Amino acid sequence: MITYRAATILDLPILVSMDRKYFPYSAWPMEQFRSEIFGKTRSFLVAEDGDEIVGYAGAFLPAAGGEGDIMTIAVDPAQRRKGIATHFISELEKWAKDRGATSMMLEVAVENESAISLYSKLGYEKLNIRKNYYGYGKDAQIMKRAL
Repeated sequence: MITYRAATILDLPILVSMDRKYFPYSAWPMEQFRSEIFGKTRSFLVAEDGDEIVGYAGAFLPAAGGEGDIMTIAVDPAQRRKGIATHFISELEKWAKDRGATSMMLEVAVENESAISLYSKLGYEKLNIRKNYYGYGKDAQIMKRAL
């Protein structure tokens, strides 16, 4: 059974390892995860199957009444299509809305068609392409949804 909780400092090594595996072209260093987990303007969640972390997601809201940003979402390939990413997005949107956010945005690799399809089904609209966002030749689709 999948359960969800806030990330803790003890999760850092696992999160860094997972990020390197799933996003080798743009993996975050440990200090980035530490900032995301402990930042007052951030929410960072993990999904567990038993005692194993199988996904994580984080969002940033710089100011009440502003636009939130889903910074990252990752789910173990063996756990995909089980609603984990949808649950993460729902929880992050609720967190942001409770703090006054009027919309959420995110960036997703242009070749990640399954994620773009999911975000579209959840009401996110394509805005534009951010060239080389994930490194040279790795473009991002920017998407946004009103809350």
